Formats: sequence, C-alpha cells, structure tokens
Amino acid sequence: MMAAREVDGLGATAVVAAWDGHDAGALRVLLADLPEAAPLSAVVHTAGPLPQTALADTEPEAFAAALESATSGAFVLHRVLAEDAHPQLSDFVVMSTTAGVWGGAAQAVAAAAGATLEALAAHRDGVGLPGTAIVWGPVEGDDTDARARDERLSLHGLSRLEPEQALDLLGDALGGRTTALVVADVDWERFAPTVTAVRPGRLFTALTEARPTAAGPASATAGTDLAEALSGLSAADRERHLVRVVAAEAAAVLGHAGPEDVDPRRALKQLGFDSLAVVTLRNRLHAVTGLRLPATLAFDHPTPEAIASYLRDRLAPATAEESVSAGLGRLRAAVRSADTAELRQDLAAELRAALAELTAEEPDGADGTGSGASERLLSASDEDIFDYIDNELGTL
Repeated sequence: MMAAREVDGLGATAVVAAWDGHDAGALRVLLADLPEAAPLSAVVHTAGPLPQTALADTEPEAFAAALESATSGAFVLHRVLAEDAHPQLSDFVVMSTTAGVWGGAAQAVAAAAGATLEALAAHRDGVGLPGTAIVWGPVEGDDTDARARDERLSLHGLSRLEPEQALDLLGDALGGRTTALVVADVDWERFAPTVTAVRPGRLFTALTEARPTAAGPASATAGTDLAEALSGLSAADRERHLVRVVAAEAAAVLGHAGPEDVDPRRALKQLGFDSLAVVTLRNRLHAVTGLRLPATLAFDHPTPEAIASYLRDRLAPATAEESVSAGLGRLRAAVRSADTAELRQDLAAELRAALAELTAEEPDGADGTGSGASERLLSASDEDIFDYIDNELGTL
C-alpha cells in the first residue's frame, strides 16, 4: 500500500493486517505478535464511510447495524486493552465527524457514532485510562464526492483543513489530557447563526469566538429601512424589490456573485439548497426584514418569488384600492377565458349581485359613476357588461 511505503520511507516499519473488529480473540493474537522492542504505545480508531440518511428515513435494524459497525471495534479495543497489561499505552484516540457535535444533514448514524465514541473516551478517562475523542471538520482530500460536500459546507462557514495542518493538530492532541476535541476551521460569523438556529444551546455561546454571532434574534429595528423603502413603491415595484432582496440573500448562501445568478421562479432545491442552506437563508431574511419567520418557510413557499410574496404580505400589505384593482384584473382574465355562454352568464350574474350590494351602501357620485351607471349596468346585457369591464374597469 502507498501509505505503508510512505511510512517505511520515514524510517518506521508499517505492517498491514486484517482484523474482524468484533473478534476480541483475533485482536489478542495481533497484539501478541508485536515485538518486545516496540510495545504498544498508542491506538487510533477510525471508521469507514457511514450511511447518508436522515433518522426518519432509517429503519431501526439498519440503524443499529450501522452504529455497531462504526463503534464495535473501539469497544473491543477498549475491553482487551483494559483487561491485558499494556503499560506503555499513552494514547487511545477515537475519531469521528462533527455530526455528533452540531448535527448534519442525513448524518443520523454518524452523529450517534460520534457521540458514542466520545462517551467511550470520557469513560476511559474517568477510570484512569488514556482516552481522547477527536472530532474532525472537513479535511482536504482527493475524493470528488467528499470535495463537493466540503465545498458546500464551506458556504456555511466551514473551510477544509490541509492534511499537513490536520496532522500537526493531531500531534498536538496526542499525549494531552483533553478528553474531547473539535478540530475545524470555522468562520463563526457565517456558521454560528446557522447552527444555533437549528440546535440552540450553550455550546456556541460559551465560545468566545462564536458568542457575538450566536447571540440570537435580530434587533427591534431590523427591517425598518426595508419597510420604509417599500412604502414609496407601487405594488408591482414592491414585488420586484422583494424578489431581488430574496435572490440576493439566496445568492450569498449559495456563494454566487449576485442576485442575477438566482432564478426566482425555480425551487430552492433545484437551485442547490439543502436543509442547512435553507436555515441559513431564513436567518439572513430574518436579519434583513426583522420578521419572525416560520421554520416551514421554504416548504410553504418553495421559490424565491413565493418567499418574496410572503414577505410582501407581512411587510407592506396591499391597500384596499390595490386589492380591488388586483381582483378586477383576475376578473378580467376570468371573463376573457370564459368559453361557454353559461359560464359568461354566471359571471354576469355575480357582477350584478356585487354591484347591487355596492349601490345599496354607497351614495350617488358626482362624477357620473353613481346610480346612473349602476342602473345601466344592472339592466345591461351580458355582452354590455363584459364590454364595460374591458373598456372602463381595465383602465384602473
């Protein structure tokens, strides 16, 4: 193996041996073959790739099997080394991912495995045995899929560690008395607000670097400038302005140059959003608008355009005149699409009924739009009514 040859080139001797992680007897045989001149001084346990599924999508039996596969070797190592004498053992290191610390999309098994291994390290430390759990953030690698995942994570404040940097940090951890370490390159300004929105707690507010950005909700004045800007715009301009605001925030989350790179009519999932990115977008919109936004925002309003409409209704609801105008627009569209005489008659009847209610409540106007026009409409034919809608109400 290349790794073994690299170790040999450094002046050490590498031996690669297969071992069933469930078999304590086989482990004892391997340990018995160690030369007396090189007694066991350190153990490092790592696990292979784990299923990428959410907890709700994982069958209990499959979850239990995957968890056992990821952790059983560490527990067998613990029991064998605790029962047999290995006085030179100074380090017992178990490694996992950050899923067990702050969660992760489709990382149910990894989160449970990480938490289990950390508990094992804490137990060993509690009974006077060496034990260190190291949780790793993204590390640079050659695997294309891993690289793509790490690049997505970097948009949320996690940068990849160079392998040499990671090895230096591992060396610093060995021989120490710290039971649990998280090794990651974190941009707290982007990362902390995202994670605390999903999993609030003292973990991040206890960290000096994360505390300012994990402080919590936006200020009471957040969104005031936006609301004032919207107040001077027409309904159509308000819509366009908010669509651009949402697109700009979506572009920032996805790492695009600007809002023009985001199609407001496409679903967030099609644009490249995952669950963590959706939470980040909601947090950014909360900061911009000052609104308390629901956790289901992206599910109820799955496109930037739909989110903009939702924000418009909360920030600058349409006036009565605008609502009437919009309703008349929809009515004109319905009239034009009526392709049967029966439907047109039904629409005309609805118009007459609505007009009768209005004229019963409002006095005559002085501009010729009072009872004279009302009476003409009430007695008009269906075609006359439709012509009036197209020619007169269409000018609103």
